Amino acid sequence: MKLQPLADDSLTDRVAGRIRDAIHEGRYPPGARLVERTLAAELGVSHIPVREALVRLTDQGLVERAPRRGARVATLTPRELEELSSLRIVLERFVVTRVQELRAATAALELDALEEHAASHDELLDAILSGDAETGCAEMTRHIELATERLRDTLDAGDGDD
Repeated sequence: MKLQPLADDSLTDRVAGRIRDAIHEGRYPPGARLVERTLAAELGVSHIPVREALVRLTDQGLVERAPRRGARVATLTPRELEELSSLRIVLERFVVTRVQELRAATAALELDALEEHAASHDELLDAILSGDAETGCAEMTRHIELATERLRDTLDAGDGDD
């Protein structure tokens, strides 16, 4: 009898994801105490995956832990908030610019009678903007594989580098 494949994410990963989502949604504000047994009961799991999840979230800077004091949602100093905000502005402005450039590039491709190629860029852009990382990554992979095939067809087969 063969074993069934494991899911991509472990129970600890799922617990960490749920706690992370709750923090991001504001259910646990900065400084809020995170009690392992309470979280375990709410999530219907033992306290072990909760403890492991809190360690991961601590490593990510979302949770602060102190010996014999438990875990709390991390708080930001005004300086840290300012630094994060300025970094976010830089990154998100870059993304906005690049998305607009990509949209303009696909429009230009349509004007050059490369509708199919332009459509593939539009599909890629739509997948990226969908908010679903798995869909975006899958479409990016498909897009690059198609481009590779198109380029492979143009290579000179007589150069001896197969």
